[in-house]
Amino acid sequence: MSGISQSYTLAARGRIKSREDVRAIVAKGATTDFPILLATSYLTPALADECVEQGLQFIDLAGNLYVRTPGRYILVTCRPMNPDIKRLASRSGKPAISASVSALRMIFVLLSAQELVNRPYREIASSAGVALGTVGSVFDDLRERGVLAGADGRRLLDPAALREAWTINYPLRLLPKLNVQRFGVGDPLWWQHAELPARQAWRSGKVAAAKLTGQLRPASQTLYVEPAARPAAIMALAKRRRLRADPAGTLEIIDAFWHLDETRMKQLTPPLPEAKRAVLRFWTALPG
Repeated sequence: MSGISQSYTLAARGRIKSREDVRAIVAKGATTDFPILLATSYLTPALADECVEQGLQFIDLAGNLYVRTPGRYILVTCRPMNPDIKRLASRSGKPAISASVSALRMIFVLLSAQELVNRPYREIASSAGVALGTVGSVFDDLRERGVLAGADGRRLLDPAALREAWTINYPLRLLPKLNVQRFGVGDPLWWQHAELPARQAWRSGKVAAAKLTGQLRPASQTLYVEPAARPAAIMALAKRRRLRADPAGTLEIIDAFWHLDETRMKQLTPPLPEAKRAVLRFWTALPG
């Protein structure tokens, strides 16, 4: 059976603590164009049952899942919260600082260019697009988590664990803030010869993989664009490539959220973000 594609309005929540939280999300869904999909750290069996009763589709980090599309119904509940999820979801329902939007921006540049870990705070803040005061707070948090050592000679002790934490939190925390838009394009092979604004737009996802390997023929494309350059970039693509707004379109345009000199010369994003977006994409093409 072929994959089934379904568009959703994402409701990302760090933690759902009550039935009232569920009902509040359902109420907001009455004004959205697409069904609401709740993405959260963990749902207890009782709260999962409440979601099902209210018709609220969901996914959590433990693998609990409720997806309902024409001809398909998937329900998984009662999977327990493991220790990793407990560490990543604070008891208050608010994200730990390393799961905040600013911290995720900073962690991304540290993972993409690990030499930055020992650069001056001001340079790190500029590369991540965060406030100068964020840098010290994030470093303190990473030390408490056991993934950063040293004060003057800082080093990441466990980049793999940090990458995993970033993977989980990126689609829940950072992605919803990046002004994601989808478009249809007249020519499906437009990306092969498209000229992107220098130092303002970067290919990612399958297009970046195709450029790097020369072996793939991507059916969808992702561009990360500097927010200030976004209107002009969209206008240029609309004129040259018959770009049109389409919620089910194959081209996805997202705000770029890093300032790394190396990537500005290549027009290919660091490979980290798009790989992590699979966390939110898998339910749109579930195997039959």
